[in-house]
Amino acid sequence: MELFQQLDEGELSQRLMETLQAPPLATPADHRGPPATQMHHLELLPSQRVAALAAMQRAVSEGLTTSGTARRGLGGFIAAWQEYAEYPGVTAVSGEVGDVCTKS
Repeated sequence: MELFQQLDEGELSQRLMETLQAPPLATPADHRGPPATQMHHLELLPSQRVAALAAMQRAVSEGLTTSGTARRGLGGFIAAWQEYAEYPGVTAVSGEVGDVCTKS
């Protein structure tokens, strides 16, 4: 969300905010991560997926980070959004600001 806000991508930021307000997906019994690692179902239109990928590419090229990624950077974000842009299946976003990952 923070990255989309920094990049003036209001529609994408709003969509992620709405997604994170919904109850998370069921957590596997062996899950040991903190609440920030809970997953949420995220459905974007193909055009929104491409826009999100383009925004992430811009963020990386501009050296942007978020409060949750300042130390580790945005490694993996492009690959995750690329996979989501190309794959019509399920995708999840974690509750930690800025973290997005795909599930196949």
